[in-house]
Amino acid sequence: ADDAGATEVRLMLDVRPQRTNSLLGPRLAAWQGPALMAWNNAVFSPADFHNIARIGQDSKVDRPAAAGRFGLGFNAVYHFTDL
Repeated sequence: ADDAGATEVRLMLDVRPQRTNSLLGPRLAAWQGPALMAWNNAVFSPADFHNIARIGQDSKVDRPAAAGRFGLGFNAVYHFTDL
């Protein structure tokens, strides 16, 4: 959010029960608990989407002032979302 120019960031914890009827397997139901949602007011560009799809490809290695240049940035989200 910072290097994209966001001036606002909001987080929301959603503790509502989630549906489990369309999961890949019944054991995944245990992982449908609370969700942390993040929002910011920066514009998400096609290049941003491309870079997220290329995890660990060093898209910011030549931009020393960019957040996430050490490979952390958004990739840290996968630590919380991966089973």
